[in-house]
Amino acid sequence: MLDRITIKQRGKAAFKANFWVCVLVALVLSLVVGGGAGIGSAFSFRFNVNYSVNNPDTEDIIGGFSDFGDAIDSFDAGQFFDQFMSHGGGIALGVLGGIAVVTAIFGTLVTVFLAAPLQVGGARFFFENGERPAAFETLAFPFKNNYLGIVKTMFLQNLFIFLWSLLFLIPGIIKSYAYRLVPYILAEAPGMDSMEALHRSEDMMKGHKWEAFVYDLSFFGWYVLCGFTCGILAIFYVNPYKYASDAELYRAVKYLNYGGYVPPMPGTQPPEGTPDAQYAAPFCGRQPQPPYYPPQGDYPYTSQQPEAPQYPAAPQYPAAPQYPAAPQYPDAPQQPAAPQDPVYDADEPTDSVYDGDENPSSDAPED
Repeated sequence: MLDRITIKQRGKAAFKANFWVCVLVALVLSLVVGGGAGIGSAFSFRFNVNYSVNNPDTEDIIGGFSDFGDAIDSFDAGQFFDQFMSHGGGIALGVLGGIAVVTAIFGTLVTVFLAAPLQVGGARFFFENGERPAAFETLAFPFKNNYLGIVKTMFLQNLFIFLWSLLFLIPGIIKSYAYRLVPYILAEAPGMDSMEALHRSEDMMKGHKWEAFVYDLSFFGWYVLCGFTCGILAIFYVNPYKYASDAELYRAVKYLNYGGYVPPMPGTQPPEGTPDAQYAAPFCGRQPQPPYYPPQGDYPYTSQQPEAPQYPAAPQYPAAPQYPAAPQYPDAPQQPAAPQDPVYDADEPTDSVYDGDENPSSDAPED
């Protein structure tokens, strides 16, 4: 369950921490992304007024039907059409039709190649602004990072929403909420495959589409106040506040699906040693599951398992040098055994006798 009060508080704090840059970015997004149709309508309206005032054939048509109210009962549609065509109505219809076609083509090109990538740039800006004050140049992020891939993905998103809308209005609204996170996903991973980005947004929004709808309804009162202020409140407060809160909504849904780091409330610092999960618990209303790494064949976003990161191979060290074997020396010569002292018998007479002096005396007579 998403805590929309905390989400909006975080969005408001992030917007106020970088006020004027957020106002400028929101103004650009409102004019380009939200104002494309208004530009075409204003151009078409101005052409119709000028043509009606300045064209004498048109004045003749208007004058010829000045008594239309009195002749309503005798109105002949066929005669009216013939009269209209005879006064240059065919040329007028052709010109207006050509202008309408050119305007539609121009508006489509602006939407596909400028407005849609700017949505991704705005998502990148406000997502980064939730962590630290972001620079205005962040808005140009999609034009420098896989621009054509982003254009393709955003085109497919709008195309699928349009096709679902053909099945009545409700399926289109549901799909618009299912694909709501595509710009933010591309803002973090601009090189992601188009279908994978769409499937990932669908998976992340499962169980959160109604909560996102209620979250959008919570801004209804602000939109009413914008009408009373002729749009001034929208420029300087409501639009940047809504964009910043939308980025925090994406951060909340992402946290519930994957966990990970959630920065503290902008303008504050978490106490030292506070775990990220403890700081983010009130942000989402509940603790998320640990990051999920699905087994092979069960990857929830695409049929292909992501490739494991390739780590560099361990360096090959040279083998230890082979030293020559120790030389074999000849065996040392065997020393002869020491002579054995003779053993004397106590009863056997000896050649010398001791007379008690130190030097023995011999029995042999002296010469």
